[in-house]
Amino acid sequence: MKYWICFLLFVLCVGLSVAQEQSSYEIAHERILEAERIDATRLRLNDLGLTQIPPEIGRLTKLEYLDIGNNFLVSLPPEIGALVNLQGLRISNNPMTTLPPEIGALTNLTHIEGHGIDLESLPPEIGNLKNLRSLILRNTLLHRLPSEIEHLSNLELLNISTRRSLYLSAELGQLTNLVELSLSSNSLTLPVEIKHLKHLKDFRLFGNNLWRLPSEIGELISLEILVLSDNNLTELPTEIGGLTNLRVLWIEDNLLETLPEEIGELQQLQNLEVNRNRLTRLPSTIGQLTSLTALNLNNNLLTELPPQIGSLESLVFLQLMRNKLNNLPATIGELESLERLWLYNNNLSDLPPQIGQLPSLCHLYLLENPIRYLPRELGLVQTLAGDCVVHYKGIDLDKTHIISPPPEIVEQDTEAILNYLNHQAYWYARHQIAIIASAIGIFSIILLAFRFRVLRLRLCKPKRYMRE
Repeated sequence: MKYWICFLLFVLCVGLSVAQEQSSYEIAHERILEAERIDATRLRLNDLGLTQIPPEIGRLTKLEYLDIGNNFLVSLPPEIGALVNLQGLRISNNPMTTLPPEIGALTNLTHIEGHGIDLESLPPEIGNLKNLRSLILRNTLLHRLPSEIEHLSNLELLNISTRRSLYLSAELGQLTNLVELSLSSNSLTLPVEIKHLKHLKDFRLFGNNLWRLPSEIGELISLEILVLSDNNLTELPTEIGGLTNLRVLWIEDNLLETLPEEIGELQQLQNLEVNRNRLTRLPSTIGQLTSLTALNLNNNLLTELPPQIGSLESLVFLQLMRNKLNNLPATIGELESLERLWLYNNNLSDLPPQIGQLPSLCHLYLLENPIRYLPRELGLVQTLAGDCVVHYKGIDLDKTHIISPPPEIVEQDTEAILNYLNHQAYWYARHQIAIIASAIGIFSIILLAFRFRVLRLRLCKPKRYMRE
C-alpha cells in the first residue's frame, strides 16, 4: 500500500512541476501578447522559472528593455534578433552557455547585463553592436573575448569575470572610449596594449593571481581608481608615478615588501590601502601625498615610520594595526586633521609627547601593546572625550601593561583618563616651576655672594695703599 502512496505522490509532484512549467510559459506568453497589444517598450519576464521563451517575442519590435533574468534558460530564441529597437538586455542567473548570432542584429543595444551565467563564448557578431556602451558578464565560463570586440568603439564600461582563466588579446587596446574596466576574479596577464586606454578612469583587477604589472600602466593618464587587491604582486612598477590623477589605490593582499619612491608623485591620491602585505619600510616620499585622507597599513612588518609621515596634512584615518612598530616619530603630532589612529597589536612601549598636539583626534586604539605610561600631554586632546562624528571614539587600552594612569582610572572612561593626565601635567608643571624657582634662588644667592666678595675686595684695597 505504501508503495502506491509513494507512486501517487511522485506522479502528483511531476504533475505539479509540469503544471508550473506550463503556467510559467503561459504567463510569459500572455505578457508578450499584452506588450504587443499596447506597443510596450519594456518587458519583464524575470523570476518565472522559464526554460524557453515563446517565439512571439520577435513581434515586439518597439521593445527597448527586456529582463529575462533568474530563469532556467539555456539559450535565447533566434527571434531575439527581431527586437531592432532594444537598448537594454538583462540575462542574469540563467544556465545559458552561448548567445545566438542573431544578437548581432540588435544594433541599437546599449547595455547587456549578465551575472551568474554559464556563458563559455561570445559570438563574433557581438562586434556589430556599435552602440553598445556597457557590457557586464560576471561569474561566467568565458575563457577569451572574440577579436571582434575591437569594433565596440562606443563601449564605456566592460566588466568581465570568469570561473576560469581569461585570455586577453591585443584588441582590448582598441576600446579607446572605455571609462571603467573591471577584470576581477580571473587568472590573466595584461597585454601591453592597455596603454591605449587614455580615457580609462576606473580599473579593477581584484583576484587575478597577477605577479607583475606592465610598465605601460603608467600611461593611463586619466586613471582615478586602481584596484589591485588579492594578487601576488611583489613590487609595483616605478611608472605608477605617472598616474597623477589617481585618487584611490587599493593593493591589499599582495606580497609587497616596499613601495616605490615614485608613489610620492600621486599628488591627488586620497585613499591608499596596503593592508596584508609584507612591508618592512615606507619610502620617505610618502610624505608628499598631501591629499591623502585614509591610509591603511594594517597587517604588515613595519618597525618604524618615516618622519615625513607628519607631512600628510589631510590625513583623517591612519591604520597601523598588527605591525611590529617599536615607536612613533615625533612628527606624528603634526597630523592636524587626524581623527582616528589605530595602533592595535604592535610593540609600542611608549608614545611621543607630541601626540598631545593632535587637535582633531577622536579615537586612539592601543590594544595589545606593551605600553606602560601614557604621556601627560595626551590630556590636552579633549576631542577624545568630546562629540565626534566618527563611530568610534575615546582611548582603548585593553590588554596593555599600563600603570599610569592606574587601572582604577582606566576602568572608568576616556574623560577620567584625560582628567588624570591633566592633573599629572598640572602637578608636573608646578614641580618644574618649583625647581626653576629654586634654581633661580640659588643662582641669585651665589650672584649676591660673588658681588659682595668683589665689593669687599675693592674696599680693602685702599687701606693697604695708605699703610705703605
